[in-house]
Amino acid sequence: MTNPFSDTRVLFGDAKTQVKRLLAGIDSDTAELLLADRLTEKGTKIDLVVSHHPGGHALASLYQVMDVHIDMFSQAGVPENVAHSLFTERKEYIRRRFGPLNHTQNVDAARLLEIPFMSIHILFGIISGTHIWIITSKRRI
Repeated sequence: MTNPFSDTRVLFGDAKTQVKRLLAGIDSDTAELLLADRLTEKGTKIDLVVSHHPGGHALASLYQVMDVHIDMFSQAGVPENVAHSLFTERKEYIRRRFGPLNHTQNVDAARLLEIPFMSIHILFGIISGTHIWIITSKRRI
């Protein structure tokens, strides 16, 4: 099985690592990695740090997954040509905005601390979007 989403990746560590306890956050960065390291030192082993918002090469290629939003908007009733127009402009903005950033800062911290680190971005968006669509489609407005 392959992962088609470039913003959902193991950024550091072995993908086959057995995870019993993880630390997750919306914008996990060096602070969360240091917290995981400190918790492990104090006896609460953290096997993996997960960030919803991507870092590393997952952030650098974030714009590549934005076409998924066109499908999501179309399923919600937005005409596909309108959704495509909106996200084509947004994709280019995201590509330019995140292109020059220091993508590896968090990944470098994970590597130095030897803590597995990953991001799970669009998958959470799809799951939460589907959940919201199911709930709202059952309501009569």
